Amino acid sequence: MYPRVAVGVLVFDGSKFLLIRRKQEPNKGKWTIPGGLLELGESLEEAAKREIYEECNIAIRNVKRLAIFEYIEKDDRNEIEYHYVIIDFIGRYDSGDLKAQSDVDRAAWFSYADLKHLKCTKGIKELVRKAISAMGR
Repeated sequence: MYPRVAVGVLVFDGSKFLLIRRKQEPNKGKWTIPGGLLELGESLEEAAKREIYEECNIAIRNVKRLAIFEYIEKDDRNEIEYHYVIIDFIGRYDSGDLKAQSDVDRAAWFSYADLKHLKCTKGIKELVRKAISAMGR
């Protein structure tokens, strides 16, 4: 097994941002940003746009890199179960009707104040804070 490269995208529409609730493991039932694995021959930005469309049925614009991190999870025997290198992007909503697709249980727009009430994947709240700061809000 090798580490897998993935992308995530924090999409803003005005002051609201998009989160999805995962339908599958890892982190089933938790809120996170849309994203997924890079496909062979695909650029990181292409992957970001594709994943948003596949998971949420919307198009995005102004896609920029925001952060890079690793996600490593071990099982009960201390064996590595998941190892992802994730490149997170920030983008703006462009068009389309938001609708949860494929492995997404729910997709919704949230405000910063909503974060304290959500059960999110590790690092998402910090990522939102970083994105808001980077956008000068």
